[in-house]
Amino acid sequence: MTGLNYVTGRGAIYVWRRRLPAWISQTSYLQISLRTPDFSTAKILAKLVNAGFATCITRMKNQRITQAEAQRFLSDLVVRQLEKIEESRYHESDAPSPEDWRKRYLDERGRVVA
Repeated sequence: MTGLNYVTGRGAIYVWRRRLPAWISQTSYLQISLRTPDFSTAKILAKLVNAGFATCITRMKNQRITQAEAQRFLSDLVVRQLEKIEESRYHESDAPSPEDWRKRYLDERGRVVA
C-alpha cells in the first residue's frame, strides 16, 4: 500500500485511521471506513479524507466542532465522494481502442495525484 497515508486493509475493506493531536486527547483516534475493497478508489478517498482531516483539526483547535462531529463529517465526505466515483465509473462508455484505455488510465491516475 505504497502512498496511502493512514490507510490499512481490514478484511476486504480499506480503513483510514489517524491519531488525534495531544492537545485534543492523548489516546484518541479518528477511524473512518473507506467502504471499498478497490485500491484505486481507496487512493482517491484517502487523499480527500486527509484534506478533510486538516480542516477538522483547525476547527477542533478553535473549539468549533467536537470529535464526534469531525467523525461524522469525514464519514459523510467518504459516502458522497464514493457515490460520485461509482456514478462516473458506471456512466463511462466502453473504450474502442487500447489507446483510449491508456488515456482513461492516465486521467484517473492524474485525479488520484491531484
